[in-house]
Amino acid sequence: MSREKIKMINFKKIPFLKHKKYREKNSLFICEGKRSILSALLRHQVIYRIYFSKSFISKNKEIINKANSLKVPSKELPKKKLEYLSQTKSPSGILALCILSKEVELNLTVRKWLFLDNISNPGNLGTIMRSALWFNFKNIALSKNCVDAYNPKVVRSSMGALFHLSVHRDINLIEFKKDYEIIGTSQKESNLDSFKIPKKFILIIGSEARGISRENLKHINNRLGIKRLGFGDSLNAAIAASIIMYRLSM
Repeated sequence: MSREKIKMINFKKIPFLKHKKYREKNSLFICEGKRSILSALLRHQVIYRIYFSKSFISKNKEIINKANSLKVPSKELPKKKLEYLSQTKSPSGILALCILSKEVELNLTVRKWLFLDNISNPGNLGTIMRSALWFNFKNIALSKNCVDAYNPKVVRSSMGALFHLSVHRDINLIEFKKDYEIIGTSQKESNLDSFKIPKKFILIIGSEARGISRENLKHINNRLGIKRLGFGDSLNAAIAASIIMYRLSM
């Protein structure tokens, strides 16, 4: 969606964009931090507007120069007004309103996909996105009950990775069944090192509390797991996902 098609949002209502319903209504989401916003600019993410503080711009003129070169509107705000908009306790001094990308059809010709099943923790989702980009899992499908990809905490913890990925929301795993080997993770398995990687596959990472949902377990063709070398009940979902993506990228 172009900037021209977005209706001007009331300044006082910008903080409401932390709610999914309001993001969908206005086709906007909040992105904070120099690294994330620069990443958005470099990927030509459509940014509606950038707000910054005087102290920030005095040390970071290059980011506003980049925005100006792309004809992205920007505005200096007093510190208190920027703090009002921010979703963090310690604002970085720059905040952008980004335009929600239009959903596109699933690309079922690519070799590998990552499917996230009911991931509810925003920090975990953002971290998984960073790892997915690092290990070249550029296509991500989110199940219906996943935390929203444009939640401010997800955007912030992804550290700009979100803008380099093709993320699809509210996806049913069955859409991949015909074209892909479906790989599930299991604590009962310890075969990660010896696992034979299929030509085309989709890797499922389950929720932090319950793992892969019963609905999706029935579609799994193959299982893999990380061998425990010490003590502990389980690995954090983002850590487990990162280790497995590394192995499946070899």
